Amino acid sequence: MNLTDAKVQAPQGVVTEYGVFQGTYNPSYITYLDSVTFNSTTFDFELQESLTTPTNKDQCKKDGWKTFNNPTFKNQGDCVSFIASQGKARGNPIANLLRSIF
Repeated sequence: MNLTDAKVQAPQGVVTEYGVFQGTYNPSYITYLDSVTFNSTTFDFELQESLTTPTNKDQCKKDGWKTFNNPTFKNQGDCVSFIASQGKARGNPIANLLRSIF
């Protein structure tokens, strides 16, 4: 059913989510999606430039700890400990690799 038909069938309906369907029995398919226009709104799924690893404790404050992904943190204190230990806390993979080599 397309959006026009859906509006006729359910004029008071509200779209709460939508997705991409690539068919059944396609477990090895990888689908990339970008610049989707829905109801006159275009969604651009470009990656946001963001810090992946904190470099100072202030970046951990005000929920900043939630924005990092290398490593991820349980809470603000976990993030601050990572900074205070210069990456040794939480097993910084890069620091651990360097320590194992040198």
